[in-house]
Amino acid sequence: MQHRARSSRGALVRAAAFLMVAVGLSAPARADDPAAPPSQRSWDLELFGYGYFSALDIDAQAGDVSVDESVSFGTLWDNLKWALYGGAELRYERAIFLADVMGNQTRFDESEGARTRPFQLTQTGPGGALTAGPADGWFRTTLWIADFKLGLNAVTVPYHRIFDGVAPDDPRRIKLDVFAGLRYWNVKTKLHLDVAPGTLRVGNTTVDLGSVSLPNFDLGDLGLPGALLRGGTRSVEETTDWVDPIVAFRVNASISDTISTFVLADCGGWGIGSASQFTWQGIGGFRWQFHEHVGAVVAYRAIQVRRDGAVDKATLKGPMAGLVVRF
Repeated sequence: MQHRARSSRGALVRAAAFLMVAVGLSAPARADDPAAPPSQRSWDLELFGYGYFSALDIDAQAGDVSVDESVSFGTLWDNLKWALYGGAELRYERAIFLADVMGNQTRFDESEGARTRPFQLTQTGPGGALTAGPADGWFRTTLWIADFKLGLNAVTVPYHRIFDGVAPDDPRRIKLDVFAGLRYWNVKTKLHLDVAPGTLRVGNTTVDLGSVSLPNFDLGDLGLPGALLRGGTRSVEETTDWVDPIVAFRVNASISDTISTFVLADCGGWGIGSASQFTWQGIGGFRWQFHEHVGAVVAYRAIQVRRDGAVDKATLKGPMAGLVVRF
């Protein structure tokens, strides 16, 4: 895990963080039961829950402290306080509604020893050595993401129209669904740092830091603003939220009577209003319908967001698994 300091930015998002044991920002893609021809029912309802076993790469801010880190799934798991995720899919004839809500909280403790960097007091004067730290701190992030999409089954093609040698009564099909919707983000972050007073030596002279304009300082896993190098305590608690418009598509293909595969992709944000500059997601996997009303899903998911002021860039990627109950 790495951290990098950056000045005057908005809220620290350790987005995610498990994004959950996890994040799922779109419903695990639905694969209609291929064991029979299309259902004669006009409506279908599915509820799902899942775990997302992700790694995290994030560049984010809280107040004047910036964080640039790469966190493995194991580290996220060790620092996860709680996680909740699930959603629903409702179909009426060709119309589709997807809802996916997830939340989690993580806390990361940090402790760094003193570090020394070269420092030029004036442009023409002698060089010196600036020592910062030691420092101790912790970060706690509570993340909620709610994803809502309205869609339409655009195309359904029986296999016998695509592949030679497939009987006309073969129930397998390929389906294309298209969506538009909104993704709501809410991030609450609390940051606490205790930093020992630093020192600046030029030759054999110790310079009073109160009279010097100090730069930002990379202190191992902690990123410190220049003003904090003089020592002290920094506590920041911030909440930020925004909404991203998104568009998406999903493809389902039957493999056998009980197994199907799917791919879902979405993108959005585009800097509209307070939305992120850009967000995208990709997910692909398999569904096993082992019971008329219960199925299992395994997949791989990656999601990224870019947004000035809260999250410069955050990427989550990893496997997911869940259960789907059909009514």
